[in-house]
Amino acid sequence: MYFTLSDEVLLALAQIAVSIIGFSGVVVTLGRAEKERWSASELLQLRTLVEPSMVVLLGSLLPLLIALADVSPEHLWRVANAGLLGLHAIGHGLFLARGAKHKSAVTRSQQIISAMSVLVYVAQFASVFNVIRFQELTFLIGLLYALWISIHNFYLLLFGRSNLVTDHSTD
Repeated sequence: MYFTLSDEVLLALAQIAVSIIGFSGVVVTLGRAEKERWSASELLQLRTLVEPSMVVLLGSLLPLLIALADVSPEHLWRVANAGLLGLHAIGHGLFLARGAKHKSAVTRSQQIISAMSVLVYVAQFASVFNVIRFQELTFLIGLLYALWISIHNFYLLLFGRSNLVTDHSTD
């Protein structure tokens, strides 16, 4: 059986991403009532919540936009995977840069997720060059992975950061 990713699934993922972005704005606004400034860890959590949601939103719309060019389904999904891979790379690069600047703000779970990202990137890269024949499924996994990152960071923003990575070099 061949997996087919429908427009409805893509639009549903885009709606979920918009909902996460919107809800995070409400939580941030209400949660900031008594504080004046954001801590480095709060800024990192907020950015790592919103940016993957933006990847899901833009990524969900990519195949719909590419389809307007009337390309074959195989090429559509290969190009969509390339676009999603580019969005992932930008988001991950921003996270790595910020994480390097504020190491104490990065949690163990974020480090694990960051390392796991390589698997998603390799699968998408292989899909772009037709090494993996399941381009639509690879694309969906890439979208769901970014959505999972957003939900994870939303949890961290709301419920704390008990698994912080700390620098023990001074011990």
